[in-house]
Amino acid sequence: MSSIQSQMHDGVLSIQVNGRFTFEVFREFSAAYQGFNEKPQQVEVDLKGAEYVDSAALGMLLAMHSHFDDDTEIRLANPNETVRKILQIARFDKTFEIT
Repeated sequence: MSSIQSQMHDGVLSIQVNGRFTFEVFREFSAAYQGFNEKPQQVEVDLKGAEYVDSAALGMLLAMHSHFDDDTEIRLANPNETVRKILQIARFDKTFEIT
C-alpha cells in the first residue's frame, strides 16, 4: 500500500511518496502534481518513505517530467539504497537531480 501527499509552498511543490510506489497509485500521483493552478518553480519528490519502485513508477516520474517545462527543476530526494540503485540503473540521474 502506498500514500501520496503533496503541498505547494513558495513556488515549491513537495510530493511525499510512502510505501510501494507502483501502478496502483497512478491516479493519486498524477493528481499530486496536476492539481495545482500555480506552476511550481521547483518540484521535489521525497522518496524517503518509498519502500520500492517499479517500472510503472519510473514511467510516472517521466510523465511528470514531461508535464512541466524545462524551467521547472525536478529533484528526487532521499531515496533509500535500493530505490537509489533502481534510479541509477534506469539512468534517471541523467534526467533528474537525485539528492
